[in-house]
Formats: sequence, structure tokens, C-alpha cells
Amino acid sequence: MSRILIVGAGVVGRATGKGFAKKGHDIVYVDVVPTTLEKLRAEGLTALSMPDVDWSWVDVAMICVPTPTVDDRIVLEHIAARLRVHFRLERMPIL
Repeated sequence: MSRILIVGAGVVGRATGKGFAKKGHDIVYVDVVPTTLEKLRAEGLTALSMPDVDWSWVDVAMICVPTPTVDDRIVLEHIAARLRVHFRLERMPIL
């Protein structure tokens, strides 16, 4: 089975992770909110902050973060910018 990293452990991220876990996949959640991480750990789930992720473990990373809209357009620039920094990309592939 796959080792899946869920980035963003809100309602969608948790549901996604739990669904894949039921299918037998190993799940690690990542979030920027310390209380969210604490709640996940209290439920017996693996939850980390981004600097603590061992990327050699990850087979699949799923991004489950809010996507705001401006003028009826979905804004993804903040996600692309963060991915560029994290993965040291000069430009982001099309999202």
C-alpha cells in the first residue's frame, strides 16, 4: 500500500486521510495549526508540522487546503508559491 501525506488536516484533509486509511494506506497528516496537530495525535493519528516531514517516506502527497476566490476566480498562487519554496522549483507545473 501507499504512504500518503495529507497536507491540510481540516474537514476535507481528515476525511481524505481516513478514507485512504480504511483502504489500508499509511497516512501522515501535516498542518500549520498546533491545536489541529494535537487533536489528531489525541485520536491516535500521525500528525506533523511541515519541517518534521521525512520526504523519503512519502509516496503520494495530497494538498487539502482552502482555495479562496477573488472576482469569481480560484486563487492558487499561495499554494504554488509554497510548493516552489518547499520543493525548490524555479516554476510550478500547472495546477
